[in-house]
Amino acid sequence: MKLSAKQQQDQIMWLRLMMPANDDNTMPVKKPVAGGPAGSNKRDMFKCYLSYRQIVDLVDFLVSQESMTVRGKRKEHYEAARKAGYLTDKNGNELTFGGFTQYFAIAMTKRKSNGDTKAVIRHCRIVYNLSVEITAAIAGIDEKEASRIIYELAED
Repeated sequence: MKLSAKQQQDQIMWLRLMMPANDDNTMPVKKPVAGGPAGSNKRDMFKCYLSYRQIVDLVDFLVSQESMTVRGKRKEHYEAARKAGYLTDKNGNELTFGGFTQYFAIAMTKRKSNGDTKAVIRHCRIVYNLSVEITAAIAGIDEKEASRIIYELAED
């Protein structure tokens, strides 16, 4: 007896429904890892996202401080930057002290390096993995030059 395509499809569906479930061989549904590529595009509404211009202004403000090289003054610099308005993004969220620490360290490197852009780029890109645009802006050079220096540092 020859079945039509529709009848064959119905028969296959019926057989699938009537098959016993083999729970031993079923794989559990994998959920995406937190922070993985599935969730990387989502932005937390309460986190502070400074623009690269704001980051550069913050680092320049910290470098200009007279008491920058004195140990134990990080909290005071945080308060001064907060009062000056450098720690607030466009949504009104404020950068935490933990997030401020990396920019403070970059500013210390920039201040102590006496114009050595390679040291500043190494600290921005290698240590804190900042983008080339931010790294170049902090170092005060163009992006092509920063990319070339990053490439040299990667070869070393």
